[in-house]
Amino acid sequence: MISSNVTTFENEVERFFEENQNALQSNYPGITLRRLDLEFQTYCEKNISRKGEYLDKFLNSLKAGIPLEQITGRAYFYESEFKVNEHVLIPRSETEILVDETCKILSKSEKKELAIADVGTGSGAIALSIARKLSNLDKSIKITGFDISEKALNVAKRNHYLLEYALSQNTSVTWKINDRLDGVKENSFDCIVSNPPYIKTHSDKEKVHHQVLKFEPHIALFIDDEKYDQWFLDFFKQVHLCLKKDGLFYMEGHEDHLELQCNLLNHFEFNEVQIIKDLTGAKRFIKARK
Repeated sequence: MISSNVTTFENEVERFFEENQNALQSNYPGITLRRLDLEFQTYCEKNISRKGEYLDKFLNSLKAGIPLEQITGRAYFYESEFKVNEHVLIPRSETEILVDETCKILSKSEKKELAIADVGTGSGAIALSIARKLSNLDKSIKITGFDISEKALNVAKRNHYLLEYALSQNTSVTWKINDRLDGVKENSFDCIVSNPPYIKTHSDKEKVHHQVLKFEPHIALFIDDEKYDQWFLDFFKQVHLCLKKDGLFYMEGHEDHLELQCNLLNHFEFNEVQIIKDLTGAKRFIKARK
């Protein structure tokens, strides 16, 4: 009987996949039947007895175009699985470059104590990935995740709880509700990383995928066009103030605006300011030293 039900559910997913190919590819580029089956199994793995009810919810969510990560409530990033919901951005694979490069640089530091800030932490994916990667070093690692959204920080705290087993006793992560680095003391951090909102509300909007526009938190994505440059000027001023001497700054940004942001950084006499490309060759990050 169980085998028959499983077959029925698999057939329903396959039928849905075949009948909705165009919509599925529009919302989930490159989606395969195998991936859809696996996502459904994840979606209802703790509610096997209600699989029929969950199948209806799953397929209706797909019809609505809700991101798979929000449907299942989880996303993979770097070396871990993270809880996600509508209050946080879904972590992207390209952001793994920021984590990887930051960890490579910090692992070479001769300092025995490293203080790191993640500004706009969201789900905590960046902060916790760095924490996990650096936990094997013979150093004291202290990371602070800042976010303006209390609901986002609640997700980060949940992820921290789930990943605490992977962190050494020398590694601590704390969370603070804050607008960027407002009120943070001078010379507080050896490294500041950030994936801030970097899309202009009007002039960049047409380039944003319709799923992102509809389902991901706009507070983490957009800055009004007329406030954009001043927002980053203020942020960079805070970064320069809060970094220790020779401190590292690594930020993800919009490829159309990174050149100008490099110029803004130069107002504060940062050193080694450079643009880093992602694996597709697109301009994606800024790296600088105080």
